[in-house]
Amino acid sequence: MWRFSARWDWRGALQKTWKRFRRRLPRMIFYTIPVYVAFFFLKRWGVFDAMETWMAANVSFLSWLPPQAMGIIGFHMAAETTAGYAAAGALVQTGGLTLKELVLALLVGNILSSPVRAIRHQFPYYAGIFKPRLALNLIISNQCLRAASIVFVTLGYALWG
Repeated sequence: MWRFSARWDWRGALQKTWKRFRRRLPRMIFYTIPVYVAFFFLKRWGVFDAMETWMAANVSFLSWLPPQAMGIIGFHMAAETTAGYAAAGALVQTGGLTLKELVLALLVGNILSSPVRAIRHQFPYYAGIFKPRLALNLIISNQCLRAASIVFVTLGYALWG
C-alpha cells in the first residue's frame, strides 16, 4: 500500500519543478511559438479550409446516407461542430431526417473532421512539450484510435440502433 510521508519537502519539490520548467522552456519557445505562427498563416492562407473542403467533397463512399445528411457532414467539416448541430436541428425539426440518420450523419461528420482539427489545434501544443516527430506520432496514434472507436460505435448504431 502506498503511504504519504508525514513530512513533505516543499522546497525540494519546487526546486525540481523549476529545474524541469527551465529545461522545457526553450523547447516551448523554439517550437510552440513558430508552430503557432505557421499554423496562423496556414489558416489565413486557407490551407485548412481547402483540406476540409476536399474531404467534404470526396465523400462518395457515404452513399448509404440520405442526401440531407451530406449537408450536416459538410457543415461539420467546413465550419466548427456547432454549425453541423444547427443544421441537424433544423433537419430534424422539418422532418428531413430521422433521428437515426441524424446521429449517423453527426458521427460521420465527427470522424471526417477530427483529423484536420487535431493537427491544427493539438500539434502546436504537443510540439511545445514533446519533440515535433513525437508530437505528430502522438496525434496520429490518438486520431487513429479515436476514429476506429467512433467507426465501431457508428457501425454498431447503424446495424443495431
